[in-house]
Amino acid sequence: MILTPAGSTGAVAGSGLTHQRRWESARLAVFELVLLVVLLHVYDLVAPHAAGDVTDADAHSRAVWGLESAWGIDVEPSWYAALAGHPWLSGAAHLYYADSIYLAPALVAILLVVRDVEGYRSMRTAFVATTLIAYAAFWLYPTAPPCLLPGSGLTCGEPAPPDPFAAMPSLHVAWAGVVAIGLALLSTQAWVRALGVVHVVVTIAVVLATGHHFVLDTVAGLVVAAGAFALTRVLPGREASRGSDPIPVLI
Repeated sequence: MILTPAGSTGAVAGSGLTHQRRWESARLAVFELVLLVVLLHVYDLVAPHAAGDVTDADAHSRAVWGLESAWGIDVEPSWYAALAGHPWLSGAAHLYYADSIYLAPALVAILLVVRDVEGYRSMRTAFVATTLIAYAAFWLYPTAPPCLLPGSGLTCGEPAPPDPFAAMPSLHVAWAGVVAIGLALLSTQAWVRALGVVHVVVTIAVVLATGHHFVLDTVAGLVVAAGAFALTRVLPGREASRGSDPIPVLI
């Protein structure tokens, strides 16, 4: 007869449960992140087919700029000129424009999947809702960005030109808003939440100074993100699956 020390059975069972929960968390992370990657690239697939008439897009762009001029908030040319005087900073701004829109949501999603699955689902729902609302706006009110507007004096630069019909609202700013919401769900630490605010502010500065968006585009982007997150608050919640507690992360 083999004598088992008291409490060892419970320790083995606890170890097995921890292993199972880690495996389930990893499996959920893979599934959810694959879904997020697909959603991140939907824009690249759909945007070319959501194009309206170029004339309409230019007319809407001039209308937005005219409204900004009347209100005295048409800062795009001055910010563009200031950035153009610093080539290295201009290059960094264009890279931030091109890459942060994908990297920031993916990074926050990874942290949320590991730390707070339900928080991730809230972010994912807000992300999807934000994207769909923006697509609808692109269809209904196609707007050319300042740097593609003839006679604006602004150029889009590298690494790639923006969609000529999708300036309103700014999806860069809207997704940055979703990232800020995700960081707020991730942690109560002030510095973590401040990162989300900094990302939003930097994104707004970048899209304005590079000529990719108008001020009103950025405002519309923030409104869309806030509205999408408010929508997630009224949707039926999901009850967390038993035995699939996320692995804690110290943040």
